[in-house]
Amino acid sequence: MYLLSAKSQKKIREIKKFLLSKFNPEEGEIEIRDAKLPEYLFSSINPQECNPPPGLLTGVRIDVMKEGERYYKFYKIYGELAHLFAPPPKPEVGNVVSITGGEYKSMNLKGIVREVRKKTCVVETVVLGRLVKMVVNLNDVKVIKNKDNGNEEDS
Repeated sequence: MYLLSAKSQKKIREIKKFLLSKFNPEEGEIEIRDAKLPEYLFSSINPQECNPPPGLLTGVRIDVMKEGERYYKFYKIYGELAHLFAPPPKPEVGNVVSITGGEYKSMNLKGIVREVRKKTCVVETVVLGRLVKMVVNLNDVKVIKNKDNGNEEDS
């Protein structure tokens, strides 16, 4: 597997288009995977060996990734490993949350955090038309909107 990196997303898109014009992924001729960061691309074929058009690979770095270190090396080098194993953000008072586990999981409830304790939080939500407060384990909620700026959190 090869990890291609460039300063521009456009360059990566051009390389991907070139490789897909030469090889058919559906027939197993090539494996191409987008990375979380748009300036990176995984390819099972080295584009240098495919007679690329002049200038296509200018400014592009190509790293060989051995079988056992495919994604680990990429995540380690570019600081993404911590993101994969980091605990989800702890809800704060005022956050909009979704209840994703515990006894209320099947109800698909969303609500506003009113109180945060050591291992639980109090979520205010509407059930059958009534405003109710529920005590929910911190591991059973997912922050949907941040109270400070209203931005939705990544899934």
